[in-house]
Formats: sequence, structure tokens, C-alpha cells
Amino acid sequence: MSIGHWLRASPRLLSESSFLDEDRYKVKASWQDIVTAIYFVATFLVAGLAWNSSQWLARLGPWLAAYVLYDPFIYLVRALWFDDLKPDIPDPRRGVWSHRRVTFLAIIAYVQTVILFPSIYRLDPRLASMPRPSLAERAFTTATSLSTRKPLTSMDILLVALAIFLIVIAIATTASMAYSRHEFAPKPKIK
Repeated sequence: MSIGHWLRASPRLLSESSFLDEDRYKVKASWQDIVTAIYFVATFLVAGLAWNSSQWLARLGPWLAAYVLYDPFIYLVRALWFDDLKPDIPDPRRGVWSHRRVTFLAIIAYVQTVILFPSIYRLDPRLASMPRPSLAERAFTTATSLSTRKPLTSMDILLVALAIFLIVIAIATTASMAYSRHEFAPKPKIK
């Protein structure tokens, strides 16, 4: 269980009624947005730590960046993807309120990936001495699949895999939303 998972579930665990839909016994979307905002702000704070002049903070920063990226990724896998695949899941167990929210969270996670990967790249000894602008450019071009830089590292492969995963979630969710709208859904055939 991650810190973000605990934060998202805390209104239910603490019986905090202002962020809990009493009828469904489900955490309200506004609380989910607050937790997402906390992690988005943490993204910038942690990204700055990796470039701190203190050696100790500079070593801790990339690991914190990896965790801050891990949490929304695991949330997308657990609460968004598997909730849709599990048949007859009760409404209170669903992680989100709407497909639009899934798309929104995937886009935010994609932005977090681009922001945090320059710090995470510092875990690779071949890239640790590179300046911040070079690593930021490397993260952006790799995440958007414009190009990959030499040397190709396992970090680059991980970044591409995460970016593709998030793009697939955004596209699949958008297609699912469009399919359910009567303007775009296939018309039933009249016999």
C-alpha cells in the first residue's frame, strides 16, 4: 500500500463525512483531486531536491522522484485499469468517478513523468554527471518519442514504457467515452 493509496482512502478509514459520499460509501472526487494536487506539487519539490547543493539531499532526490512517480502509476494500474476489467465490482470499490477523470489523471501522470525523469536519470552512473538541461531535454524527447539519445539506458526504456502505458490509458479511455456517446456510437441496425 502506498502513501497515496492511504491518502485516497483516508476519508473512508477516518469516516470523514465531508469527503465521503454517504449514499455510496465512496470517497468524493474532490478528495481525489486534492490528493492528485498534493502529488503534483510534490513533483516539483522532489525534482528540485535532486539538484540541491547538499550531497545528502541530492542523493535522496532521485529516489524520492521515483517514488512520487511510482504512486500515480500504481494508482492508475490498480484503481483505474483493474476496476474496469473486474466484472460486477461494487461502486464503492471503484477508484474513480468518471472516464474523464481517468484521462485527466493519465495526462497529469505523463507530465509528472517528464518532470521527474531528469532526476531519476541521475541514478544511472553514466548519466549522473550530465547537467540538468541535458537530462531534461533527454527526458522530454524520450517521453514524446521524438528520439532517443546515446547511450541508450535502462532508464530510457523504462521512460518509454511508462509513456506508452499512459498514452494507451488516455487513448483507450477517450475512445471508451466516445463510444458511449450517442453521436459517435455505432447506430443499431434496424431489421
